[in-house]
Amino acid sequence: MRADSFALQRLLHRGVTIFCENYSYSLLSCWRIVLYLQLLLFAPTYFDNDTTVNIWQNLMLFTACGGLLVCFVGKTCSPLAGSLPYRICSGVMGTVGMLLTALAFHGIAPAATLLVGLALACISFATTTAIWLQKFISQGLDSVAWNYLVGILVGTTLFFVIRSALGSYSIYLFAVFPLVACLNVKNPAPGATLPDGFLDATAEASLNQADSSPSGTYRLFAVLLLCCVAFGLIAQQAFEPTPLSPSDYFVLLVSVDVLVSFIAKIVASFAHAKHSFIVFYLIIPFVCISTIGLAAFVSPTSNVAFYCIAQTAFQLTSFMTVFKISETFRKKTDEVAPFIGAIIIMQHAGQLAGKVMGASLPNPEFMAIAVLTIMVVASLTMMGNTASFTLANPKRVNSKLEAIHAISRRYRLTPREVDILELWGMGHTSNYIEEQLFIAKSTVKTHLSHIYQKTGTENKEELLQLIDEEAAGETHKGNPQLTRS
Repeated sequence: MRADSFALQRLLHRGVTIFCENYSYSLLSCWRIVLYLQLLLFAPTYFDNDTTVNIWQNLMLFTACGGLLVCFVGKTCSPLAGSLPYRICSGVMGTVGMLLTALAFHGIAPAATLLVGLALACISFATTTAIWLQKFISQGLDSVAWNYLVGILVGTTLFFVIRSALGSYSIYLFAVFPLVACLNVKNPAPGATLPDGFLDATAEASLNQADSSPSGTYRLFAVLLLCCVAFGLIAQQAFEPTPLSPSDYFVLLVSVDVLVSFIAKIVASFAHAKHSFIVFYLIIPFVCISTIGLAAFVSPTSNVAFYCIAQTAFQLTSFMTVFKISETFRKKTDEVAPFIGAIIIMQHAGQLAGKVMGASLPNPEFMAIAVLTIMVVASLTMMGNTASFTLANPKRVNSKLEAIHAISRRYRLTPREVDILELWGMGHTSNYIEEQLFIAKSTVKTHLSHIYQKTGTENKEELLQLIDEEAAGETHKGNPQLTRS
């Protein structure tokens, strides 16, 4: 019971620490809701149906262009968070773009201004997303998962609060979010990873076996693109014509996003502990079920249900792709920006292609045939190369980390002391710990002093010896007199 309580305490502490470090990411999540959901769903209030469809297509197209820009800029300007001019340009573009869009929506500016505003806002969203995602990857897989989860929860709450208070004019306040989100991101230390991430307890040999070859990455992106095209087809069929009012549709999409973020976190944990390629294979039946369901059942309720299934599959595919890229570039995050750009391109260009293709199909049966064909191709792409879709299977480097956790529970170390002991016990220096945990050197020394005092050791050598003895089963085991209650 005490071990479970200790683990829960550390889990919550880790989440709070990551959120405090990256709280501005919530503004990006809120901005995403405004840009891709609110503007699109409430566009019929200001424009006709054809213009609304064009708005959606432009959103996808401009964001894909933003991903292409990330691919080029990321090769010469990395890490992206370390370039102040890049962050300023991205933030200013987003703010100006949102303001122009708002003015066009309210009839203050010409309708032609909307196109310019959408272009600037979408490109800025892609480049800002790349800044944050590169930082999360540099902090480890745990940071990617936690920030995706907490960011969308806080961002959604923030959106509804501001929207309820200011109504349609809230868009002018939301326009400030891109600039704040860009300027308030700290440059991560090169190659830095949080010590408590998913991969910290894994065997280095297992990590090095992960497929990071170009062919493996190409297969991964090919599957992501195919799934995005399939999702675009399904979305076109599920809500064309839409059975819901814009407000109901909006609440549905936000709810699905929040739900899927929780599912993605759970699946990511499962994939880390088991075989993640199974997750990719499970996504295919999800898509097929939603496709066949849409063709067989024609009703607003069934459309919403099957759309939710398809949205889950799409989000999981995107999330697992990010995780795989995070693992592949865990030690060379300066090189990951072009691949982040590629993910953004696949997501938005794929959906756009699927929507356009779906609009040209005469009936749901043809849509089902198209989606099933795409899924067959995706399955064939994955077959015979499971390494391209597999996260490293966690095996303990040895029992040292388990020994550190046992000592931490025995001597009732605080969560931060445990973080430091994990690195210190693995032989890292205080300078390394300072960079990894984003704390001052004096803070590291203070925590180490407390660790020495609690464990009854006087220096690093004695502490390492204590850990080695615990790992070898020679310390305290079976001797309750030596164990603190």
